[in-house]
Amino acid sequence: MMILRIFVAILFNGYTISSYINKQSQAAQHLLSSLNNKTYDKLLRPFFGGKAVNVNVSVVIDGIGPVSHQEMEFTMDFFFRQIWQDPRLNYSNEGLSQDHYLQFGAEVSDRIWRPDTYFLSAIHTSVHAGGSRNSLIRIWPNGKIMVSERLRVTSKCYMKLSLFPLDTQTCNLLVGSYGFAEVDISYDWYASDPVSLNNEISRIEIPQFTFLRYTRCIGTHKLSTGNYSYARLSIYLKRNIEVFIVQVYLPAALIVIISWVTFWVKRNAVPARASIGVTAVLTMMTLTAGGVLRDPRFTDVTPLDIYIVVCFMYVGGALIEFAFVGYFDKPRFYKRPIHAYRNGSVTMIMNNDAGDFDQKPIIFSNGEQINCHQTINSDVGDEVQNETQT
Repeated sequence: MMILRIFVAILFNGYTISSYINKQSQAAQHLLSSLNNKTYDKLLRPFFGGKAVNVNVSVVIDGIGPVSHQEMEFTMDFFFRQIWQDPRLNYSNEGLSQDHYLQFGAEVSDRIWRPDTYFLSAIHTSVHAGGSRNSLIRIWPNGKIMVSERLRVTSKCYMKLSLFPLDTQTCNLLVGSYGFAEVDISYDWYASDPVSLNNEISRIEIPQFTFLRYTRCIGTHKLSTGNYSYARLSIYLKRNIEVFIVQVYLPAALIVIISWVTFWVKRNAVPARASIGVTAVLTMMTLTAGGVLRDPRFTDVTPLDIYIVVCFMYVGGALIEFAFVGYFDKPRFYKRPIHAYRNGSVTMIMNNDAGDFDQKPIIFSNGEQINCHQTINSDVGDEVQNETQT
């Protein structure tokens, strides 16, 4: 008896599956035939002359980057889905439940009416085509349509760089209709999971940036041709300062420390002090002129600029200190002893240069005195009294 029940259940399930497949096939044929005849015009929007078409959008982020502060732009890969209602594609009379849908490829999506969605401020938009165009369409019995595509969008990201490289940037992705005003098409975020991350990625890795969060909203922007609805996705990014610490902050600090080495070098070691000071200044100039720091698009003074200027002042101050020491290190600016010795018939005056001291007489131990420019004949070995000249 049990075996008979199992056999009957298998037959019934097989009939049910076969019946469902037949209904689904008939619905697909009916739908495709309606697209081929002249009863469906893809040039006219649904509810033409009536209420606006409500387009719900959702985004599954697949990756972000690169983000460029030089070009003021960012790139994002994502799955973009649009959902709207088209009663002309209703096939509920085929006996299928509302939970089932018919799925087609990109060819069918080109044969139906689609909203002229575009991305405001986008520089370049492309559909991924890994062997075939990454696009699909699903149609439910009540005429609900979903089009899903994998896109790569490069869009403008207007950055405020007054705190560079300690800045946090907000990059916006706006979705709207190019030609249809708000009275024809209105955009909104899909109620179920409107924005999410791809399950294949645990976190978003962006060069020089850290992904913080995202927000979404809808709005209307006014143009001369009418009011247009849009949906906005805001991406918040924080710049990673580690690369600037390694490439700029630490090298600049080390250059300043190296320039201070001249303070421990003897003041009469002119070549050593000059080479260290000039090398430090030239290195700071090279670091400042590097492409890491300054870009023509920078219009604000940033904390990095202030740090580099302060470091440059320290290095330049060390070089100026060397110049002051070299200038004031002359005999006329301080007192020095004068030693005179008799060597044969000639008196030798040591540690002084002619013209750098007052012409005061040198007094010998026997009371004899001479001027500095005189030569005296006397015996060898008599030492001259030390005299301090101004």
